[in-house]
Amino acid sequence: MPLLHAKKQLFANQLPVTYETAAQQGQAGAHIKPPTRADNPFLQYYTGAEVALGGGPDRRMSAAVDGLLYNPYADAYDAFPAQAAAHPAYMASSLLAPGGAQQAAQRRSSVAFGAALYHASPTSTRHLRPQIMAPPSGGAYVAPVLPSFGAPARVAAPRMARVQSKADLRPRVHSQPRYRRRSVSATHISPANALTVYLTETYSLCQPQRFRYSKTSNPKRVLTKPSEPKYNNGNDNEDSDYILYVNDMLGPEEGRKYVVLDLLGSGTFGQVVKCQNLANQSVVAVKVVKSKAAYLNQSLSEVKILEYLNQNSRSGNFIRLLDTFMHKEHLCLVFELLASNLYELIKQNQFQGLNMKLVKSLTTQLLSSCLELKSFQIIHCDLKPENILLCQPDKPEIKVIDFGSACFTRKTIYSYIQSRFYRSPEVILGLPYTESIDMWSLGCIVGELFLGLPMFPGSSEYNQIYKIVDMLGAPPRHMLDHGRNLLQFFDKIPSSDPNGKPTYRLKTYDEYVDYLSKQKDKGKTEQPNKNYFDQKLLKQIILDYKMPSKKMTQSMIDKEYAQRHLLIDFLTKVLNPDPLERLTPLEALKHPFVNDAVPTQEKSFSSANSTVSLTAHTQTDLTNDTIMKV
Repeated sequence: MPLLHAKKQLFANQLPVTYETAAQQGQAGAHIKPPTRADNPFLQYYTGAEVALGGGPDRRMSAAVDGLLYNPYADAYDAFPAQAAAHPAYMASSLLAPGGAQQAAQRRSSVAFGAALYHASPTSTRHLRPQIMAPPSGGAYVAPVLPSFGAPARVAAPRMARVQSKADLRPRVHSQPRYRRRSVSATHISPANALTVYLTETYSLCQPQRFRYSKTSNPKRVLTKPSEPKYNNGNDNEDSDYILYVNDMLGPEEGRKYVVLDLLGSGTFGQVVKCQNLANQSVVAVKVVKSKAAYLNQSLSEVKILEYLNQNSRSGNFIRLLDTFMHKEHLCLVFELLASNLYELIKQNQFQGLNMKLVKSLTTQLLSSCLELKSFQIIHCDLKPENILLCQPDKPEIKVIDFGSACFTRKTIYSYIQSRFYRSPEVILGLPYTESIDMWSLGCIVGELFLGLPMFPGSSEYNQIYKIVDMLGAPPRHMLDHGRNLLQFFDKIPSSDPNGKPTYRLKTYDEYVDYLSKQKDKGKTEQPNKNYFDQKLLKQIILDYKMPSKKMTQSMIDKEYAQRHLLIDFLTKVLNPDPLERLTPLEALKHPFVNDAVPTQEKSFSSANSTVSLTAHTQTDLTNDTIMKV
C-alpha cells in the first residue's frame, strides 16, 4: 500500500478506487457525522437465501412513522409467537401498539427494513421475515438489534479494499460505507476521473477480453488548411503543403518514426508540427517543408548551416537539429521542442512592454548570438520576436530559430529578405548587405521589448522607409546614390550647378500613390501612414513611455530614467541607418546599457569607422518636404 502522502501515480500504475481503507480513514481529517438514523440493512450479507423484492436485489424499503400505527412484526408474530414476544426488539415496538397511539402521534421515528427473505421456495407472504434495526439510543452508535426468528445466517460485509490489479476485479457486491468520503491525499485517481476522463481505461480493466480501444481508431483531425488534396498523388494541397492529420506517422524507418500530435505553426516554407519520437518517447518539433523545388533547396541550405552551428557553436543560443529525412517528397527537419517566442511573451503582457532588467538580459543573449554568427560569417536574415524562443516558460533563456533565410556572407543571393518591421534601410534600398542587417533587426527587437509595440510598423516598404526617416533621419548620400530601389521612394532633384551633386527628397504619400498608378502592376495600393506613438523622435518615445509602477520613489524614478538614457543611446547607435557606422555585436556588448558599467559624461568607445560619444544625439525633426543636401 503506498503512503498516504505519496505523489500521484501515473494512470498505468493505478486503478479506480472509491474509498480509503480503514487505516487511512483513521488518518483523515475530522468530518461532521450525519444525523443518527437507522443503519442501512444492506450493510449485511445474506447467506443461504435469496434476496427478492421484485424490483431487484438492491432495493431499500424505509418507513417513516408519524402518528401512524404500524407493527412490522405482525406476520412474524403469527409465525413465531413465543420467540417474538420474548425478543427485546419486539418489546421495543410496543410504542406502536394501540395503547401507545397518543405517544406515537407526538413523536417521529424512522424504521429501515431489510430485504424480505424467502426460504428456498417461498410460496406465500407468511414466509416473509422483515428484520428491524432499532435506532440508537442516546445518540451513540450501537449494533443493530436483529431478531433471529430462524433467519438464515448472516456475515458482516468485508472492509473496503483498494483495487490494485485486474485480479481484484472479480464480480463482487460491495457494501456502502456509512460516510461516503474520499481522502484528499489519496494516491489513486478519484471515481469521477475513473468514470469520465479515464473511462476507456476503466472499461479495459473491467472487461479486458471484451473491450478493445485505441486512440488511433479515432477520426483523424486535419491540421493543414486547405485540406483538399490536389498535388503529389493526393498528399499535398494547392499550396504544396503536405496534408497532416493528428496521429499521422512520419519517418522513413523503424527507430526514426514520429507520431504527429498537433500543429505548432505554418508559414511560407511549410508547417511545423509537434511530434513524439517513438524510439525514446521524447516530444520534438518537426518542420515539414513544401514539396516545391525552391523551398527544398533553401531548406537544404538551412540544414547545412544548422549542422555547422550545432557542431561549432559554444553558446548554445541556437536551436538544435536532431534529424532530417524525406517523407513523400517533403523534406522533414526534426528540432528540439522549445517554449513560446518573444512575441507571445509580449502578447501575454498585453503589449505593455517588459521590465528593464528582463530587456537587458534578453539583449545580452541576442548580442552573443549575433557575435557568434558574425564570427562564422553567417547572416540570419530574419531576426524577429517570432524567431526567438524561450527554452523554458519560466526562465529568460532564449534560442534563435528559423535559419531558412540564412546565408553565408560570401553568398548573399537573395535581395528580398527580412520581415518588413525589422528590415534594414540597405535592404529596402536594394544595396549589398552584411551581418549588420542582423544588428538593425536586433535594435528593432530591443525597442519592441521595452515599448511593447514594433518601432517601425510599416504597412508597405514605402511606409517602412517613411517611418525610419521620420524617426531617425535620412540615410547617407552614398547609400542613396547606389540604391537600386531609390527612385521608388525618393525623388532625385538635379543640381543647378553643372558640377553640383543632386539632392534627394522622400516622396509624399500622394506622390507615391501616383507613382504606383503608373506602374505595370496596378493592383498595389497604399494606405495612409498611421502613428502608433504620440511622440515622433526616438528619444521622446523612450522617455515619455509610462513607468513600470505607480508606487515608485523618487530614487527609483531617477534610476529608471538613467537606464532609459542608456537605452536611447544604445538604440541610436544600433539603429544607425548607415551600416558602416552601426554598432557591431562586440561593440554593443561593451555598451553601458548591456554591461551595466557606470556611465560618464564623456565616456566613449570606438566603432568600426569613428568614435561615437555616449551622450545622446540631438535629432532633427524631418518631414516629407525636407530636402536632404548631403
